[in-house]
Amino acid sequence: MTFADITTYFQANRARFADLAWDDPHQLSLTQKRAISASLQTFQRGEGTGGDHLQALADQLGDADYAAAMRLFIQEEEGHADMLGQFMDKQSIPRLQTHWLHGIFRWLGRPLGLVHMVRVILTAEIVATVYY
Repeated sequence: MTFADITTYFQANRARFADLAWDDPHQLSLTQKRAISASLQTFQRGEGTGGDHLQALADQLGDADYAAAMRLFIQEEEGHADMLGQFMDKQSIPRLQTHWLHGIFRWLGRPLGLVHMVRVILTAEIVATVYY
């Protein structure tokens, strides 16, 4: 698999959530909301980080396919943040502006460069699969 293949995957994956039923009137029970709110808030905040530093590092590699794949990955993460945010808004779960865990992920990833940042992000992605 090449980075061009990964770019193709991300491009094809863009429409994956296009048919979500945002008009579904279902509301979570208070018990359900209590059980998931903090987790949703944390992940929603973490998914929407912008990715500017990560993209800058990817661009510095000089591999256009890698940089394009990273750009689409970041856009997909922003889309996840938007989806979680829409769900939270619909369920009256407040969005967080900041969270200490976000700072920890930045602290773990940034100083050690691109490869380590990608490892940290992939770890978070594995955990996040339950949300999507």
